[in-house]
Amino acid sequence: MNVTPTSIKAMLSLDSKYNLTPDLPSLRYHGAAVPVFLWDDLANSTAFGNLLGINKSEYHKWFKSTYSQACTISKYIPWYNVESNKTDAYNAYCLSEVADIDFLDTEDFQLDTPRYLEGAVYHVSLDALLELDQHYVNGFNFNRTTVGIRPSAWATQSSLCYAYFNELEDLGDLDENETMYKVPFGIDLVPFYNHKRGEKDLYLYGDNKTH
Repeated sequence: MNVTPTSIKAMLSLDSKYNLTPDLPSLRYHGAAVPVFLWDDLANSTAFGNLLGINKSEYHKWFKSTYSQACTISKYIPWYNVESNKTDAYNAYCLSEVADIDFLDTEDFQLDTPRYLEGAVYHVSLDALLELDQHYVNGFNFNRTTVGIRPSAWATQSSLCYAYFNELEDLGDLDENETMYKVPFGIDLVPFYNHKRGEKDLYLYGDNKTH
């Protein structure tokens, strides 16, 4: 078989793309309706569309907004990344387990009370999920996991959705004593604001990234 350098590059790119979605065979059973909870800048449908490189008229082919004020059933402490010189870093980070913060080398101002996290639930196509897995570099920078989500802060029923959160090793490197994870250069963490939704205290990604 005559394989050109261009086709080799394409093959490697495609292989890398699908390696970030190791559960793709089982995901096919979802069809075009994979539930995903987005809590960072991509909770905004325009930002999500821009990531996918599509116009608003094409949104319905890729995703459907289901709940715009969805809320987690577990509590978190999400952070903005306020580093002005960030390149490959993300706008926000959040550990999947609040207890893991005890093993992250943080300052007092980087800690806050764990609260429910508000975001948006989308039902996305498999192609859109592949793009999300690439964006978050699933399994390396973030991990796609299953979490319980309520349609709103006042809802009592919940359902399972995919969401992207960080593990300690995604967010930092072990120090020389192998006791604490240190956040690398290019990431400057500041907690989200406490957001009021009626009588509920939540965290919500917003434009104001100072605390």
